[in-house]
Amino acid sequence: MLNSFVKRSQLLFLLSFTIPITLGTLLLKIPGVYRGELRWIDALYTSTSAVCVTGLSVVQVCDFNFWGQLIILLMIQFGGLGIVTISAWFILILGRHFSFDERLMMSTLNDDFSMRNSEMLIRLVIRYTLICEAVGTVIIFAGCLLNRESFFPALWHSLFISIASYCNAGFSPYADSVESISRLSQFGSSLMILTGSLGIYVIYDIMQRVSGKRFFMRAHSKLVLWATGVLLAVSTVLLHLLGTKDGHILNVFDAYYMAVSGCSAGFNSVRMSTLPDVSLVLLMFLMLVGGAPGSTAGGLKISTVAIAAAAIWCTITGHRQVVIFKRHIPMDNVMKAFAVISLFAILVVAGSIAVKLTNPEQELGNLLFESISAICTVGLSIENTSSLMPDIGKIVIIALMYIGRIGPLTLLLFLLAREKPGKVGYPEERIIIG
Repeated sequence: MLNSFVKRSQLLFLLSFTIPITLGTLLLKIPGVYRGELRWIDALYTSTSAVCVTGLSVVQVCDFNFWGQLIILLMIQFGGLGIVTISAWFILILGRHFSFDERLMMSTLNDDFSMRNSEMLIRLVIRYTLICEAVGTVIIFAGCLLNRESFFPALWHSLFISIASYCNAGFSPYADSVESISRLSQFGSSLMILTGSLGIYVIYDIMQRVSGKRFFMRAHSKLVLWATGVLLAVSTVLLHLLGTKDGHILNVFDAYYMAVSGCSAGFNSVRMSTLPDVSLVLLMFLMLVGGAPGSTAGGLKISTVAIAAAAIWCTITGHRQVVIFKRHIPMDNVMKAFAVISLFAILVVAGSIAVKLTNPEQELGNLLFESISAICTVGLSIENTSSLMPDIGKIVIIALMYIGRIGPLTLLLFLLAREKPGKVGYPEERIIIG
């Protein structure tokens, strides 16, 4: 029964991205939406990148008219929230409660969230998203006015960047990403990226704590907050000290913004070609780590990496149990973390090889960066690598973006279906390691 339910859940999740991508491709091909002739492969690439909240592009957003940009923005919002969440919200608006299967689908995404709270979680997702995006729009709009933009273009650009930042999709209505906008607008964008990448489970815990309904936070929320803070602080300092290729130290705010955006958003406040190779390697690591589970960010997820790091530390220090914030982490939790990391590593290697085979003339470093950016749904690119690819190379990147978006949750559902209680005990025997 569980296997059949998981299979239906996987199919629904796959269709929830395939159908919007197809519809978006058709909408972007409407005559007059793009200034010029938009090829089918480029329309599919843009649609996939928007729905998968990646941000990689082979054509610039500013080359679309208002309706084209609106289509892209709606796809970003749709992909960020997820079709399952939006469908659930419409069910609630119509006054219909979840069936048992619908509650089970929502609750299986998080072991610590009970089925009876699923409807409250969906309401929280929508309210939190709309409030955050509204606040972000106001902050970015003020920065655009300070940058002497006209009122209505500034309002539209602010709304676009706010939603794209919250959904961790690196699409920008400006030709240079966010390099030319004011520091205030960049700060508003960074806040949206952070609020979108923390994950709804962390936000739920914070709100419960602030409202006084609970006097403690789950270990998951503490781990995500601490790991995010440490990762951003260390990355900011490193990017600042590594500087640029011409030997100058990178501005502290630019270093902070690139550290925040590098984890999943894909915006850049400095030209990527000015960063040294060491900084690009650091950004690839940040892309692989990603944001928190239940967020709009991609990557391995920061809690997965943190659990693996804690397990390694406990092994080095001789502890036989993984303990985080005075909580024992179950061994199956640790094993799943290492399984996800291993499978992700295989995917990155296979994807990079496929991208190189289809783009033999481009530099391996640029292609590796592009493939990681696609798999981790980030959107950072060095010198618009994708736009220089042949059609077959673009198809490979499209596949990587799609796999990177649907892969983690599909893998989770697959693992849930394979969980079996042990029926037979076997003798213990050690294997030589190292």
